[in-house]
Amino acid sequence: MDPYSDSSELYHLRQQFYSSRYLDLIKLDLKKDIIFNNEDNLYESYKYQIRSYISINEFEKGLELLRSINDEIPEHYKIDFKGLEYYIGFISQEKGEDLEFESFINENLNNQFVNLLGGLYYIKLNNFEKSIEILKKSKKSFENLSVLIYVNLLNLNLKDTELNLKEFNKISQDDFLYTLTQSWFELTKFNNSLNQSYYYYDELTNNLETNSIKFLLNLFTSNLKLLRIPESQEVLNKLSEFKTDNPNQFDLKQWECDFIINKIAFNYLKLEKGSDFEVDNLVNELKTLDSNNDYLLDLKEKNDIFDNIVTKYTV
Repeated sequence: MDPYSDSSELYHLRQQFYSSRYLDLIKLDLKKDIIFNNEDNLYESYKYQIRSYISINEFEKGLELLRSINDEIPEHYKIDFKGLEYYIGFISQEKGEDLEFESFINENLNNQFVNLLGGLYYIKLNNFEKSIEILKKSKKSFENLSVLIYVNLLNLNLKDTELNLKEFNKISQDDFLYTLTQSWFELTKFNNSLNQSYYYYDELTNNLETNSIKFLLNLFTSNLKLLRIPESQEVLNKLSEFKTDNPNQFDLKQWECDFIINKIAFNYLKLEKGSDFEVDNLVNELKTLDSNNDYLLDLKEKNDIFDNIVTKYTV
């Protein structure tokens, strides 16, 4: 059986992970709540659970889960979980390069999952070229291709991004992750592509299994780019309701920052009386939450350039 098919118990867990419903995923007792039809699916699920802990910055709990199953991990999965242990050590310390982890990555370049972790490692170091080099080694892995597309977009390699999507399409056009990746790429465009992205995120946010902050933010972005102000306001209201109903989902600082930044963009576009005051409040809120946020650094740079121009022509 294809472990990623709709009939597999792993499909639902993958869908939760890629929808960023991490809290739902880590609540599961995999040995009690799910009957797995093979051992591999169980350990693939453990990997998603541990990565969910990483995604919500619960590094110690991720390590605790990993160590609790360490003695029972099958031989052919030991490298995968060792890679996760290295990755948690790196991501939790925030100390820059990890030479021991890099050696492990280089020793296991034939392992798709280690390539994925290596790609994510180099993204964190802003070494996009190295990340692309490693991810290219596993072009038959759905997630590796998805991350490769993401890195190529970050690196403004649009031609390579298109080629990667075509390669992904050849593997599985019906896969949830493929459709998600394609819609995310279409979100960077306009016209029909942007409309297609909007319809997909609208569908995802109306499904109880996939509705999440991540997809609501993407839906909001698509509405903003389409200049649908009333619809954008509706999504903002949904985000506020989601935040109230699921307070733990906003424990991740990045989600909260993205929410604020999107509200700033919305206030600029709606051009109503009082919008400037609201923007100032939101910027101050963002400064309190994350004073080194990229949006704030970019805003400061633009303001400095403007101030220099004003000074030049008023002297």
